[in-house]
Amino acid sequence: MTWYFMYSLPILYGMAFIVYIAAVGILWLVHRLGREELLLPVGAMDYILLLTISQYMASKIGAYVGPLVVPMGVITYSASVSVLDFLTLRYGRGVGYWVVRIAAYLQALVFLINYLVINYPPAQFWESLQATFAAIMGVSARIAIASITAFIVSETYDVFLVSRLGGGVLRRVGYSDPVAM
Repeated sequence: MTWYFMYSLPILYGMAFIVYIAAVGILWLVHRLGREELLLPVGAMDYILLLTISQYMASKIGAYVGPLVVPMGVITYSASVSVLDFLTLRYGRGVGYWVVRIAAYLQALVFLINYLVINYPPAQFWESLQATFAAIMGVSARIAIASITAFIVSETYDVFLVSRLGGGVLRRVGYSDPVAM
């Protein structure tokens, strides 16, 4: 095992932690500024942004530990699950389901836009780059469309578990988040 692989796990967790702090920091700032009426729309936008970034980042496969690899979308996806849990605990199961459905629709829209952009005729100076662009963006588009069903099932179940389980927040999130991921 090389030194690189020994450090990749803490780096991956550190990157995910930074994204989590940034995502939750936005919600905390809205709360501290006394803008409670903005928590739901800002939280939903935060969640959908993190989810969309995850779709694109998943096209990069990173070294994990030894021969194990990980799609880099996990960096932002873990924070998106936490934001969804916050919205569900704060506003209820119905809002959590609503946010999941809107996010699924928007992920399908991302696929459609990717497809249209990839297939639009390129400019003459871009023709040599078109194949590379299509290869990179096509992977993201396939990830987006392939993961919609898994996303709907896992996130809906996450909302159900978080809203249904008793006990403290850590217990609820501790049981539901691994299911969503």
